[in-house]
Amino acid sequence: IEAGQFLGEIGLLLGQARIADVRACGAALLLELAGADLWLALDLFPGLYADLRRTAEARYALVEHGPHDGWGAGRGNVDMDSHEALRDFQMFLQNVASRILAWQ
Repeated sequence: IEAGQFLGEIGLLLGQARIADVRACGAALLLELAGADLWLALDLFPGLYADLRRTAEARYALVEHGPHDGWGAGRGNVDMDSHEALRDFQMFLQNVASRILAWQ
């Protein structure tokens, strides 16, 4: 996945075990969202659950049914422009991250 993407939605929303390992290729900032905070976010961002669910189902299908060659070539990336609630939530998290970094 590329910068600005997310992971872990399959386990949270589909109840499936982890399906991939992720390793940063360079410097990275990772925000961990506790399950309770995700459920709060779902209340605050209408449409977020549907966007995350579609993403989880699509990524799970890629792993279950698709060829595994080239998995790291952006195939699991989400087009944020086509998922308004996800885009809004991502902008919110980026704002939070920038404030955390400013405090350090």
